[in-house]
Amino acid sequence: MLALRLRHWSESDPGKTALIFRNKEGKYSRLSYRELYLSCLRMSSTLAGMGFKPGDRIALYGENSINWVISYFSIHFLGATIVPFDSLYGTSEIINFLKFSESSAIIADQTHSGKLKEDTAIRESGIPILTMDSILGGGSDEPSFEISTPEPDDLMVILFTSGTTGVPKGVQLTSHNIQSTVKAILDSVDVTDTDNVLNILPLHHGYSSVVALLCPLYAGASVTFSESLKSGDLLAAVR
Repeated sequence: MLALRLRHWSESDPGKTALIFRNKEGKYSRLSYRELYLSCLRMSSTLAGMGFKPGDRIALYGENSINWVISYFSIHFLGATIVPFDSLYGTSEIINFLKFSESSAIIADQTHSGKLKEDTAIRESGIPILTMDSILGGGSDEPSFEISTPEPDDLMVILFTSGTTGVPKGVQLTSHNIQSTVKAILDSVDVTDTDNVLNILPLHHGYSSVVALLCPLYAGASVTFSESLKSGDLLAAVR
């Protein structure tokens, strides 16, 4: 179970770096496994307090960021289904995908939540728009939130994908789909808690989220994100 692996690393090596992000100013933000785990618990607790529950579908919309990763795991901790959207989607696409996926809410970063709130169709849909920063919470204490234990056939993620062309389609992936993929990859590729994996793709992509985020975190490795695919940014992230 992915949530239990995060808890394992947060307890066995709490100070170890889980995530490293390089921003546009060239500064790095780091989050330890303990900080990541507690942040996910706090956001999950906040979502539960707002009435969201296991089985709900919650969309995720924004650029790669530490808060995006926290939001992703928080939805999973809650037992809800994650519906990640391409940050380049416009509001007309978003409203269609929200209806198709039957999402109960959408969690967005500051920039994208502002765009959504300005759109008449989004407002009239009545779907709550939650800003990542506003539901993240704070403090150092561990909240009394019980992580949901998913059944193998429980829906974990709905990915909207069209390959490289065509109209995006919603692909449903169960908890078993994701976890078996993570374990199969780690059986084939030797990733350990001493590694630092560079993730260069948008997190709404299945490859980016599963192969270059879930797999290394499951193994206790660190994940570094590059600002862009430009050679200078990639070299800076590697260094």
